Amino acid sequence: MASNCLRTAYLSVIDRKAIVRQFNPVRNASNLVTPMQVGNGNFAFGTDVTGLQTFIPYAIMSSWGWKNDSLPPGQIPSEYHGVNWTTHGREVAYDMPDPNLPALSQWMIANPNRMNLGAVGLLWKGAGVTEDDLDGKRQEIDLWSGAMKSTMTYHEAEIEVQTSVHPSDDTVGIIITSDLIGQGEHGIFLDFPYHNGLSKFEAPLVGIWNATSNHTTSLSQGKNIATINHTLDGASYFTTLTWPGKTNVSVSRDSPEAHRYSVWPSTKGNKIEFSVTFTPQPVRQALDAKTVMAESSRWWHQFWSMNGFVDVITGSSDPRAWEMQRRIIVSQYNLMVNEAGKNPPQESGLTNNGWYGKFHMEMFFWHMSHWALWGKWDILNRALPTYARHPIFFAELDYRAHLTNETLQKWNANVTSTADFMADYSWWNTSTGVYDLGPPLYPVSENTPLNSTMNTAFELVYWHWGFEAARTWLMRQGQTPPDSWGHVADNLAPLPQYNGTYVIYEGIGDMWSVQEYKMDHPELVVDMTIMQQTTDTVWAEWNITDCWGWDFPMLAMNAARLGNPSKAVDWLLDELLTFDDAGMPTGGVKVPTPYWPGAGGFLYAIAFMAAGWDGAPNVSARGFPQDGSWVVNWEGLSPAI
Repeated sequence: MASNCLRTAYLSVIDRKAIVRQFNPVRNASNLVTPMQVGNGNFAFGTDVTGLQTFIPYAIMSSWGWKNDSLPPGQIPSEYHGVNWTTHGREVAYDMPDPNLPALSQWMIANPNRMNLGAVGLLWKGAGVTEDDLDGKRQEIDLWSGAMKSTMTYHEAEIEVQTSVHPSDDTVGIIITSDLIGQGEHGIFLDFPYHNGLSKFEAPLVGIWNATSNHTTSLSQGKNIATINHTLDGASYFTTLTWPGKTNVSVSRDSPEAHRYSVWPSTKGNKIEFSVTFTPQPVRQALDAKTVMAESSRWWHQFWSMNGFVDVITGSSDPRAWEMQRRIIVSQYNLMVNEAGKNPPQESGLTNNGWYGKFHMEMFFWHMSHWALWGKWDILNRALPTYARHPIFFAELDYRAHLTNETLQKWNANVTSTADFMADYSWWNTSTGVYDLGPPLYPVSENTPLNSTMNTAFELVYWHWGFEAARTWLMRQGQTPPDSWGHVADNLAPLPQYNGTYVIYEGIGDMWSVQEYKMDHPELVVDMTIMQQTTDTVWAEWNITDCWGWDFPMLAMNAARLGNPSKAVDWLLDELLTFDDAGMPTGGVKVPTPYWPGAGGFLYAIAFMAAGWDGAPNVSARGFPQDGSWVVNWEGLSPAI
């Protein structure tokens, strides 16, 4: 059943707090692949089992923490002009590696690259302490408040570390409680790595910790504040450490050659509070730890209380409902930490680096569109419309949620310029009397010969939809759409077919007999009879073991639209779509963990299956089985397009 689409906390009929806290991630040892994180979407703090980076230097990453490597000797970016490919009888420059400028081409691929801002860890006097020396380790994230608590004992002394990140400031608040503090035996350290763009993937760890001569740090101190300036390859940023006024703290560099600083409190008590702030410019004062934690708790309470929520465990008899609910909850938390910033997120968010820390334009949909269906426009608008990819699609989502002239005006330039490009890109084929897309063309599957690939199924359907949406957009404003849009839309090449099924692109022939075409992301699309036959063939023939991430949510939505909700649920819980104990989706065979498009696609599919889609039957939670095995309560969601 479904409640009305509510948008305020006080009308909620679901006990959200109880459901959310039921899925608090808990660890009793550090995970060697993924951290536990706290963060705010623009800044994330990854930790080992101590709640800091004591034993494993998981990344501290931000939206602004980028650097450029040194250019190849004697070369400058303006020397690069792209690579000319023959396109319909003319030469067109494409942004591909230039074989005549290999070093400069690679520099442009790898720069700028995203930095790990440093490490903050527990420090003990005396001999080196390892994780194995700690007993009774337990770490838990209270999802409702965004707070992490880590407890352990060392030589029978109990230690508690509380860790939170401010909702709008790149500040982590840390409160350490231990009798060792009053004995002068307990402190913290700060350390800073070098970084370069030589590695396409940096996972699970980011940064080079032993290249100490390649960068510099310097320390300045004041009353209850210490600032470390870190400079590497022309990039510079500041780490500001603060503590309460009545506490005496010593901050010193371990050695002139190292970039590690030891912080020792001098107090008779058993508690010490620190805040650590990372900024591109120096700050004179920073937030204290208690303020950080209070603001974090307030903000996360609001995050969970407002807008979309889905409950699949209250009343469901399918034993998989618990895992489905866990994924729903932990995915929302992790995507808020990693993928709610002012810039488009990279595939691994703020956890580690993939593709040098850069985003993929086409993947913006899988990373961000779920925020729209879950009603969290305040988060999505951090990156919209400035960084909107799929602009017509996001504009339409925005208008459906906000039916105002202001929305139409906000997106108008994005929509019309995109449709103009679509019309210009389409090539009139005088021989066939249709508009072709490509070549060259690189489809979703990314495994076809791009210089001969043309009229791909997905892109043709997307072109049709984009033109129709753009024309409707202008008509809402009383404007007449350009004739060129309609002419192209009405005369696009037909969707490619072979033996009663859709295929990836025109001229591919019997793709079902060629293994390499049945791998990676399936992109097939819409005669419903042909679509059903195509879907049946995909399920029977596709190499699903080569799929990962958003492939499974896409397959689930396809199954739901074709009236097979049981298969839709199966796809969302497929054994190849896995989420670890912290809720991080595994990367599969080709990319490191986490691969956040898997979580973003999962949440989009959940909203799709619960709230419906354009043309869906008027039945609640139509994308879930209707036999009573799944009871789906939802509120605050919007239907999908």
